[in-house]
Amino acid sequence: MPLRVVSTAIDLRRTALLSRRQFLKSASLASLAGSAMTWAEPLTERARAMHQQMLIFDGHVHALDREFYHGGSMGDRSTEGQWDL
Repeated sequence: MPLRVVSTAIDLRRTALLSRRQFLKSASLASLAGSAMTWAEPLTERARAMHQQMLIFDGHVHALDREFYHGGSMGDRSTEGQWDL
């Protein structure tokens, strides 16, 4: 009986090793695909001018909830939470 348990443990290790190899192969291919995506087109002059004229920020849903559903303004300084403008 103990030989069978050892045999099963060895089989599990082989299965885990194969899946680890498959993961490493997939991860290396994914990193190559990701590096190809970093070659983006340069900004056009129109996009650069637009970016310089605008205030752009990520308004997380909690910021929108505070202003639209609970009153107040994002421009008012707040002592609650972790942000203010």
